[in-house]
Amino acid sequence: GIWIDGILSQNWIWTYNEVSWLSNGSLSLKYPEVDDINLFASSYCCHNRFYFDNVFEEIALPGEYFINVTEQAIYMVPPTNWSSILKSARAIGGGGDAMVMGTLLSQSMMSVNAGAQNITFEDIVLTATRGSAIDASQTAHVLVRNVEISHVGGTAVHMGANTTVEFSHIYDIGSTGVAMYSAGDPSTLQPGMSRVTGCHIHNWAYWNKVYNGAVNVAGVANTVEQCLIHDGPHVGLLLGGNDNVIENNDISRIALEFVDMGAIYLNTGLDPFTRGSVIRNNFIHHLGNNFFSMVTGVYPDSSTMGVSVHHNVFYMIGSNAHPADARAIMGNGFSDVVTSNNIFVDCTIPFELNDWFLESWGAPNFPKYNASWTAAFAKASADGMLETFMQRYPPLRTFFRDDRTAPKSNVFNASIVYNPTLQRLAGNASTDGYECSSCALNDVTHGNLWLTAVDPGFRNLSAMDFSLPRAVVVPHIPTWTSIPFHAIGLPDVPIGPSLKN
Repeated sequence: GIWIDGILSQNWIWTYNEVSWLSNGSLSLKYPEVDDINLFASSYCCHNRFYFDNVFEEIALPGEYFINVTEQAIYMVPPTNWSSILKSARAIGGGGDAMVMGTLLSQSMMSVNAGAQNITFEDIVLTATRGSAIDASQTAHVLVRNVEISHVGGTAVHMGANTTVEFSHIYDIGSTGVAMYSAGDPSTLQPGMSRVTGCHIHNWAYWNKVYNGAVNVAGVANTVEQCLIHDGPHVGLLLGGNDNVIENNDISRIALEFVDMGAIYLNTGLDPFTRGSVIRNNFIHHLGNNFFSMVTGVYPDSSTMGVSVHHNVFYMIGSNAHPADARAIMGNGFSDVVTSNNIFVDCTIPFELNDWFLESWGAPNFPKYNASWTAAFAKASADGMLETFMQRYPPLRTFFRDDRTAPKSNVFNASIVYNPTLQRLAGNASTDGYECSSCALNDVTHGNLWLTAVDPGFRNLSAMDFSLPRAVVVPHIPTWTSIPFHAIGLPDVPIGPSLKN
């Protein structure tokens, strides 16, 4: 059959749908959309673009193909990089011939039974499946080490509790790189203690494009650390759950195909108890220099609450051609978000409180949010967990007494702002790098920032080494503590299987 792949309405609403009828420019889709979309409407953030998939008459460019299910045949125009394909074929045992791999496998290549423990996957290559590579979501104490996973239609690795994925190379993935949905229980704050560490993850979500990150983090007390993450179409890291930590990661070239998205994105405002996550010591860079707009480094969206963002370096976010199209840190109606001790270099907008989501364009959603908050408090009380949550997260004690449509509990301070080549957008901004849209500048506690017109003393800016002695900063920001920039990114160990190293 013929399929349509692309954006037919708002840019964040992507579809892959079978065409049941097509004639004279009109079409009917086989599977009804779950979103209430107005097909091909020209509205906010719309860049309608799509293509028809598996049309025999249309294959003409290198790499295009058509699958004839009846004949069980594939018709393909050879790709231009045939020599590199031959080299790859030899590397994985294909002799001197190039290979076209096809698979009907829709289940996980490796699946760990519920209850199994203390299992290690090490020094292996997993490739070519329509499903996932490793599913360890229903178990615990699993180690995935020095593994290479590629050309997987689903998620590369599903993790359970006390599970580690380390020193692995994950790329060309159809959906999520690593999914941490079963690592810990937010309703009881039972920690998952799972980790993704020292992994190189790139070029994911080529099949299921939206809300599938390099790592999707949920659960409790899980960590993503020292990873190199780049080249994704939509979200980089999708962060939820409680007390999770994102640290020492190098993240770049995110949201290459969509608008209104972040390298690290949170959308957890419906649950007042989803809190406590920390984003620290990361290098987030080279975002928002294409024609897609509203690309953000750290994006707490839709009334997200209780996040700490500190000791990060944001670099080359935005462009002089489109200075309003990217932000280092931005959110809609968030609360209890504390950002401090960060470095912003060549960011057109270092920090923006975009608006009060539930007071402005999102006001019709307030009854839904308020009902969700009320139900969450009632459930926590019935479960005997309310006092535990309040002890862990003190702002919950005054939750309903605080202004929920225009919270005043956010902080932006103690940071360095330097723009040697990209002009910082003025707009409705104060002189210290904080911009406010549809709100008042004093709605965020801000100050104690150092806006410098000269290099503050980075070890090597041209080589993107932002190491900076504390003594240089303290005269301007007395509370400053050094960012361990040398600890960011992949560790100095072999990544992937030893047979390839």
